[in-house]
Amino acid sequence: MLLTQVGSVVGYDVDLHRIKWRPATDLPVPIQPSPAQRSPGPPESQWPAADAILAPKASTRTRSDHALPQARQLGPRGFGDLPGLLAHLLRRRRGRPDPRLHRGGVEAGITFFDTANVYGQGAAETAWGEILSAHPRDSYVLATKVCFPMSDDPADQGLSPAQIARQIDASLTRLKTDHVDLYQAHRFDPAMPVEDTVEAFQKVVEQGKARYIGFSEWTPEQIQAAVDLAGPDLFVSSQPQYSMLWQAPEAEVFGLCAANGISQIVWSPLAQGVLTGKYKPGQPVPEGSRFASADMAVSKDLVYSDATLEAVQRLVPIAEQAGMSMPTLALAWVLRRTEVASAITGASRPEQVHANAAASGVALSDDLLAAVDRALGEVPVTEPTLAPGARTGVRHR
Repeated sequence: MLLTQVGSVVGYDVDLHRIKWRPATDLPVPIQPSPAQRSPGPPESQWPAADAILAPKASTRTRSDHALPQARQLGPRGFGDLPGLLAHLLRRRRGRPDPRLHRGGVEAGITFFDTANVYGQGAAETAWGEILSAHPRDSYVLATKVCFPMSDDPADQGLSPAQIARQIDASLTRLKTDHVDLYQAHRFDPAMPVEDTVEAFQKVVEQGKARYIGFSEWTPEQIQAAVDLAGPDLFVSSQPQYSMLWQAPEAEVFGLCAANGISQIVWSPLAQGVLTGKYKPGQPVPEGSRFASADMAVSKDLVYSDATLEAVQRLVPIAEQAGMSMPTLALAWVLRRTEVASAITGASRPEQVHANAAASGVALSDDLLAAVDRALGEVPVTEPTLAPGARTGVRHR
């Protein structure tokens, strides 16, 4: 089931906290986060079928009123400027993006669209191929992903050379294009020698099927192993969960990636809608919200606690005094980091896309950031934590 609501992430009903990788030779058992880790981010299968990107202003600290998103380059090697806060342009099941949200995104200056082969088992890519084929190919930046199981076939998953070659071709066919600008490893595949995976991605670039390569929720060990093999010119982006409530990437991932010229495209900056402030401690969840649905509340126990909700309510007067909404404060907080090229957020109406885009023009003062830290206290997760669907370890030949 899909939900559409302000500040929430929408997507498919696949719970990556419970994903079962298909049996395969030497395939390790997935390591899943425990409830004690309290991840405020959604299972990744509840991400949208497609996103549009908006980048923050560089490291200024005073507020600025900009109607259009501020552009920022992804990676140091010529990928180009990305306008964008990712607007989740998906409203219905089976990956049918809402054309009104696409138009709203374009009007808001959003031209970077991100999807994945696993969203709807290809349905999302097909839908975006239909929508984007009406636009000149050089008018938008397109990204997709590979790794998660695409069928019951044990070989139809992971990051083997054969799977990468097969899936990039399938994605390009569905997307109705001859190349993507960014091809991302949805997770690391510790069952496959990292040398094989790196060489397969290099081949995709050499063949002109992708301009650059990125990854999502790799551990520092996995990032370093891949970069040591690939050198400085292959990987340009990392896609971790990051928000006021989930600050874990700051511990290791941000610094390691920055040292290697890799930028961050972060997901769940509104913590499943919790940072909108609509959930109140000691009160029932609002009707029609994510947590009102048993299907979409699969990770509720990881984020929905009185301590978290009380901390968020302490942020409300801070946002009001600064003259901004809670979503704007949360998004501006994420975009304050120079490591962050883009943030992914949700939208179900065109006006929400415009409102989210405006957050890229808001910078936060030192006093306001200090007030946010005091309000949050010890609530945020700050230690490195394994993401839903992620596995540890690196295998070599």
